[in-house]
Amino acid sequence: MKLTLEMLLYFTSDIESVILKTSKFSDGFTNAKLLSVNQPIREEYLYIGYLSDILNKKTLLHNRITVFAVNDTPEDCQEPDFSSLDCGLILAKNTTDIFYIMNRMVESFSFAAGWDKDMHIAALEGRPLQNLIDISEDILKNPLIIFDPSFTVIAHTKHIPCEYEGFKRTLEKGYTDAETMDHVRHRNIFKKLKKNRPLIAPSASSDELVNIYYAFYSGKTLLGYACLFFNKLQPPRGYLDLLGLFNENINLCMKRDFANQRYGRMMYETFLVNLLDARGLSREQLAEQSKNIDCLPVNTRYVLGVIQFERSQKPPLTYLARILGAEMWDGRPFIYHQSICIVKSLEKSHSKDILSMLQFQRIEKLIGNFSFHMGISNVFDDLMDLKYAYRQASSAIVYGKRSGKICSLFKDHSYEYLLANAEDQMPLTFLQPDFYKDLKIYDQKNGSRCLQTILTYYECSCNATHAGQKLFVHRNTVRNIVQFVSEKWELDLENTEIKKLFLLSGLIDQYNKSSEKK
Repeated sequence: MKLTLEMLLYFTSDIESVILKTSKFSDGFTNAKLLSVNQPIREEYLYIGYLSDILNKKTLLHNRITVFAVNDTPEDCQEPDFSSLDCGLILAKNTTDIFYIMNRMVESFSFAAGWDKDMHIAALEGRPLQNLIDISEDILKNPLIIFDPSFTVIAHTKHIPCEYEGFKRTLEKGYTDAETMDHVRHRNIFKKLKKNRPLIAPSASSDELVNIYYAFYSGKTLLGYACLFFNKLQPPRGYLDLLGLFNENINLCMKRDFANQRYGRMMYETFLVNLLDARGLSREQLAEQSKNIDCLPVNTRYVLGVIQFERSQKPPLTYLARILGAEMWDGRPFIYHQSICIVKSLEKSHSKDILSMLQFQRIEKLIGNFSFHMGISNVFDDLMDLKYAYRQASSAIVYGKRSGKICSLFKDHSYEYLLANAEDQMPLTFLQPDFYKDLKIYDQKNGSRCLQTILTYYECSCNATHAGQKLFVHRNTVRNIVQFVSEKWELDLENTEIKKLFLLSGLIDQYNKSSEKK
C-alpha cells in the first residue's frame, strides 16, 4: 500500500511541520526510512534525517526524493539556505528527535496498511456494508451514513458520538425526511456531485458545518450515496485521501451487491455463501435468517448441484445464473468460487431420481454453448451441512471428468473419495490383506481368473448362477473356484469380514487403475 504525503502529515498532525519544497514524485510512499548515504536512495520512501546531513548530501537528493527533516543547527547560526536543494523538504517545528518521527511514520504505515487490507478482504468476501464501516471508524472519526438511491439508510457509523440532530433524526426514521431533502436540493448537492469525486458542501442544517458527499456507481447506474458529517469547515487533504480509499472499497462492495440483485438473489445468495464460507453461521443465525427466505424451509431435505465451467472460456456467470433462475422454478442458483450452485428443496418432491430433480436436460439446453461439468451431492437434511454437500458435489465433478461424464453423482464415487483421502496417509495396497495379494499373484502365474470370479460372486450376492452369467461360465465352474480358493487359503468365504476385505481390495485396484490413467 502507498500513502500520500498528505496522509502521512494527517496521521502525524501532532508533529508541527512546514512544507518548504515539494518533490516531483507524487505516486505516494511505501514506507519511511532514516536517511543514510550508505544505502541507495529510492523515491518510493519518505526519508527522515537531520537538516545538516541533508544540506551536506544535497547532491544525492534529486527532485523526486522527499525528506522529513529535523533542524539540528544551533539557534545562533545563520538560517540555512534551501534554494540549492532539489528534493522535497518538510521541516519539523516542535521536535528535534528523528527517531520519534521515524517511529510515528512507521506506525502510520502499519495502521493504514492493516486497515486497507481488512477493508479489501471484507469487500471481496462479500461482507455487509456495515462491517466495512465498523472496520473504518478509527479512520473516519466522524459520523457517516450510506443510503441507497431512494435515500433509505443501509449502513452507518455506530460507535462515533454525534450531536447532529439531522444525523440522529435520519437514523431514527431510517431514511432522509422531506425537510432535509428540500435543504439538500436547495443547495444543488445532486447537481454538483460528480462520479468518483467527493463533494464538500455546507450542511443542510447549518452553514457553519460541512458535509462530505459521495455518489457510488456501477457504470452509469447509481448505487447509492454517502454523507459524512464533518465537524470543521475544511477537511485536511490527507483525510480526503483516506476517505477516497474507503469509498473505493465501499463502491466495490455495492457493485457486488448490485450484481447479485440484478437476478433477484441478493438475500438468498448472501445467506448461502455465508453458510459455505469457513466462518459459517451459528445455529441461531441460521434459524433467524432463514425466516426471511420463503423458498428455503429449514426442516426439510435438500440436494446441491454445482456447475463448473472451463475457465479459458470466461463464461458470464451472472448472466447464466440469471437465465437458470428464470427457467428453473424448483432450483435457486447462486454463484460461489467461479461456479454456479443450485440448491433444491425436496419438501414437496417424492421422486428418488436426483437428476430429474435438478432437471439436468434443461440445464444442458440453457448453458450448452459452454463446456461445463456438473456434480450432485447426496441428499442432506440440515442446511448447516451445506459446506459438506458442496465438497461432495465438487468431488463428483473431479471423478466424473476421469470417466468422461458431464454430470456425476457423489453417491457413485463415494468410495473413490474415501480412498483418495486414505491415500494421503499411506499407499492403498497396505490396506489389502495377504490372501488377496497371494490370490492375485496365483492368477498371474497360472493365467486363471480366480480373483475375478470371487469378486463377481460377491457382487452377485453369492449367487453362483448370476455370477456365471456375468462371467460367461457355468455355475458349477464358479462353485468349484469358490471351493478351491476357500480350501487353498483356508478362508471362510461366507464370513462377512472376509467379504468386506475382498470387495474393498477390489475397489482399491479399480481406484489405482483409474489413477494411472489420469
